[in-house]
Amino acid sequence: MAGYKWKVSIVVCLLLACLPAAAYGEGLEQLPSLTRRYYTTKPVLAEFEVGGFVVSFSLILVDEPLHELMHSRDPLPREVWKGITWIGDPLFHLALGFAGVLMGSEVGTDLFYACLYNDVNTAAIKVSTGMARPKTGVSTVFTGPSFNDDFAAMPSGHTSSSFAAAGALAEHFPEWKPVLYTAAAAVGLSRIYLDEHWPSNVALGALIGYLSAKHYLHLKKEPQQ
Repeated sequence: MAGYKWKVSIVVCLLLACLPAAAYGEGLEQLPSLTRRYYTTKPVLAEFEVGGFVVSFSLILVDEPLHELMHSRDPLPREVWKGITWIGDPLFHLALGFAGVLMGSEVGTDLFYACLYNDVNTAAIKVSTGMARPKTGVSTVFTGPSFNDDFAAMPSGHTSSSFAAAGALAEHFPEWKPVLYTAAAAVGLSRIYLDEHWPSNVALGALIGYLSAKHYLHLKKEPQQ
C-alpha cells in the first residue's frame, strides 16, 4: 500500500475541497474562493524560476548516468534514507497542517493550503506524464496518462510537498529557512537513493513545491478584487 500513498493524498485533498468549509472552522472558510483565485491567477515567476523548469526537464537527458553515479557513491545506509523520506510524506504534511487549521493556527493554515495545492499540482503532472520509476528497470520511459504507481515518477511528490512545507514554514520562521530547505533537499536525495525517482523528478518536484507555496502566500497577501 505504500506505493499508493500519493493517490490517497489526492483523494483526501479533493474530499476536503468539496466538504462544507464551515464544518471545520474559520480556517477553511476561504477555501472555495481561494481555490478559484489560485487556479485562475497567473503565478509571478522570476527568471531563475523559469530557468529552473528548463534545467529540470533537461536533466531527463542525463537521468540514467547521473542516477547510476549517485548510487555508486551512496553516503548513507538505506534505513537512514527511509527515515528521511518519511519526513517528506505528503500525508504527514497535510495532517500537520489540518491539525493547525482546527486549532486556529495561522502557521498550520498556511502549511495546509500550501501542501494541499502542491499535492493537486503534483498529482496532475504525475498522472498525465506516466514516467517510469527507476525501480521498474525500464529506463526513463513515459507512457502518458496512467494511474499505475510504478509510472508516477515525474515529479517527486515527497520532494514537492517538502519544499511546499518549507516555503510555508519559512514565511513564519525566516531564521529557520536554511534548515527547512536543507531538510527538504535531503528528502529529495532520499527519493533518488531509494530508487523511487530520477534526479530530474526531484529537481522538478522541488521547483513545483516552492512555487506552489509561493503562489499561495502571494495570493494570501494580495487583496481580493
